Amino acid sequence: MKKTYLLGLIVFICALLLPQCAVAASEPDNEYGVPRDAYEMFKRAYNNYLDKQLLSASDSLMMRYRHDRNRAYLVMAYELQHIYYYMQEDVENFDKVVEKGKALALELDLQQSYYGFCANEINFNVEVSKRMLSALQQAKELVLMAEDSGDPVNLYLSTFALGQVYQWRQDWRKAYDCVTRSFDFLVNSGMDTRVGSLSEMFEMMSFDMFKLHRYDKAIEIAENGISHEKGSYVANLKYLRLASLFMQNRTDEFYAQLTDLRKTVQGGDELKKNYENLVHVYEELMAQNYIAALGFAKRIEDLGQRLEAEELVYLRSDDLKNAHQVSVMIRDYNDSIKSQIEASDLDEIHARLNTNELEKNAVKLQNENTHLIYIGSLVILLVVLVYTILHTLTRKKALRKLSQTNAALVSAQENERLAMASTENALRRAQDALAKAEHADKMKREFISNVSHEIRTPLNAISGFTQLLLDPDLEMPREDKIVCNDQIQENTEKLTKLINNILEISTLDTSPDTANKELVDCNELLDGIKAYYCDLKEININYQPDKKVFIHSDVTRIRSILSKLIENSMKYAYKEPLTLGLSLDENPGQVTIFVADQGPGIPVSMEFSIFERFKKVDEFSPGLGLGLSIAKTLAESLGGMLRLDIKYKGGCRFVLILPVE
Repeated sequence: MKKTYLLGLIVFICALLLPQCAVAASEPDNEYGVPRDAYEMFKRAYNNYLDKQLLSASDSLMMRYRHDRNRAYLVMAYELQHIYYYMQEDVENFDKVVEKGKALALELDLQQSYYGFCANEINFNVEVSKRMLSALQQAKELVLMAEDSGDPVNLYLSTFALGQVYQWRQDWRKAYDCVTRSFDFLVNSGMDTRVGSLSEMFEMMSFDMFKLHRYDKAIEIAENGISHEKGSYVANLKYLRLASLFMQNRTDEFYAQLTDLRKTVQGGDELKKNYENLVHVYEELMAQNYIAALGFAKRIEDLGQRLEAEELVYLRSDDLKNAHQVSVMIRDYNDSIKSQIEASDLDEIHARLNTNELEKNAVKLQNENTHLIYIGSLVILLVVLVYTILHTLTRKKALRKLSQTNAALVSAQENERLAMASTENALRRAQDALAKAEHADKMKREFISNVSHEIRTPLNAISGFTQLLLDPDLEMPREDKIVCNDQIQENTEKLTKLINNILEISTLDTSPDTANKELVDCNELLDGIKAYYCDLKEININYQPDKKVFIHSDVTRIRSILSKLIENSMKYAYKEPLTLGLSLDENPGQVTIFVADQGPGIPVSMEFSIFERFKKVDEFSPGLGLGLSIAKTLAESLGGMLRLDIKYKGGCRFVLILPVE
């Protein structure tokens, strides 16, 4: 899977670079801005990525950088290095090189290189690092970034990477949707004429439809891929067509396509080893040679495919007892795969939570040490001060007469009063520090309690409905199965949203000033948000479309703020539409964006407390009560503010005020 995907990605990127090579023959520059000989050396190493020359070519590019100080050489070197570490499965060096490469590619506006780094990183996280949850989240974020850019190459790479993640997670429906979108980006932009690996995409889409028992669709896609006659996947596509015909018992067509497949394989095209044995299984079953078919089935190396082939043989031979036993084994195998994926996701969630907890403990320990140092310094200062006063009194008592002694006593009393005041101040500060520590401990307990409850609720629902679906003794109508699947998906999305909120607020606590400001078209931003929620909620837009409004800000953070406001309103305004508006007059000199609903509203007494963490109007409503707090923190990080409009009486209205510059 890893090498196949990397090969397809490299072939695609090199195909895009071919026009640049033609230009380089007559001009000294290309998209990297480097001489032709350096570019040709880079391209040769990139095309032959299994060769040991990757690091050698990378070293040569590094030497050119030290000589010319052209940072494009660094990007090219990082591209070669990260491929080498990918093939070596060197996690530490791969992560370091990819982070350097992505940062530099963005800085130099080499979008193609950036998305290539990201796509390989996503696949590496799934295949090598086993960080499926991180890979899924990163792939989704990469798709959103590509949609903002509108570049078809970026859209192809990001959606194809997301499809690869879903393929690994055995979510065939979503994998098919992503690969189909990726394919459409290529075809609609005309880039498919420059890519020689489209057959791989056809094979993935046909395979997904086969796994979903959509055999007619699998045949249609396979034949479309075969007609392109590109890439090294034609034999595999013909196998998928043959397998689908077998499943539909289309005997005459099956034998015709079997002959065609064998001619293709004899012509030199390679067929996957498991596919070869499966072809023999289908052929023997068509001839009702069940013993021979079972023998070929047992030669299949992949356990899942071998069990499915054995079950098929037993069912066709009416051996229901063995068919039932193998069916149980298939169910257990699929459960183990899903359990491994879920365990991997949970381990990653625990790792993130533990990392956040360790960081918080380190900050707390640092604060405690600072307090101890401060109190110790204060005690030493008091001791020195008392000693100085006593020494001064002793000298005055020996040198001065009674009048001088009285003056010394007055001075001593004044110094004692100052010392008492200093002591009281130190005590008050210590009490304040203790109160803050107790408050932080209380917040921690509340956070753990809330998170445990919110995580346990969807997990229990997912576990319960999954057990219902997997109970072999329970006959369940198809409509009930659909309801169970919908509930599992809904609770999974709730759990994902909960984890994203926890990660987002943790990021804001540790790195609040990392806003990436750019020129933002506010009208286009509101239209994009409305389109995103169009399937979930009716949203009315209130702005002047012919009057463009631009601000210099972080579009990702603004989109996150508005999304949290909309989702908050959706909890309470179930049926009524929301209003998303833009105004330049409500707060002159600033841009005002508001979200208004027709729900029950928020009491005026909670005007400020509603933005506190874990604060909710209805304590029994779902969620941690973090959304509005995160939104307010994001608004302040952009130099703006978020407030509740207490004058609004039609429901609830939140107002986001942002500076123009």
